[in-house]
Amino acid sequence: MRIFSSFKEALKPGEKIKLHLQYQIQLPDKKFTGYGTSDKSIALKYFFIVPDRFDPDNISKRNYHDIEESVSFNTYWTVSFDLPVNYFIESNLQQIQLNSFQGYLDSDPEFLISENEYPSIKINTSDVNTEVKFGYNLRPEEKQNLEFYLPLHLKFIKERIGFVPERIFISDKFRGKEDFLGIMTSASGNSNSSFLLMRKKPTLIISESLLKKF
Repeated sequence: MRIFSSFKEALKPGEKIKLHLQYQIQLPDKKFTGYGTSDKSIALKYFFIVPDRFDPDNISKRNYHDIEESVSFNTYWTVSFDLPVNYFIESNLQQIQLNSFQGYLDSDPEFLISENEYPSIKINTSDVNTEVKFGYNLRPEEKQNLEFYLPLHLKFIKERIGFVPERIFISDKFRGKEDFLGIMTSASGNSNSSFLLMRKKPTLIISESLLKKF
């Protein structure tokens, strides 16, 4: 929903204003949208009060429709949490210190608070320097396969689009809704092919023969 506020004077281009807001939020059950609370974790996204688009001709009520629409473009975030001892937090933002995150995002920040520490895979090669954080547990064989193939896949992606982010966060919701499957190896004819399946539409498929070129 939108909250409207009026200023005594119009905000001119290049000017800024600081707003201090104190509010409480009521988190829904995670089973409805994938964000909210469950017995094991708290998944947070779209829970900040953020500036809307500066569009005076489009002043109307808007509600959340679970369509993953980004409302914060190229925004610099500084977020700190006060968590109980033995709780862990993951995010698509860069972590600068314990329970504190900072940096630019073209999408909305996402956080997962849990008593479990979930796995991550760091890729540090001459071509790619990024960390893939997971919001769920990986089977040992799945993690082993990802550690081998992710550097190759990310190198391929960087060569095609020019960059990969320094941190990639794959939540349990993304895995379920966007069909992230990780690595799958299948036999076809006389050859074995390995695939990184990111999304059903579109699906990025990289064969083993293609990977050998890199």
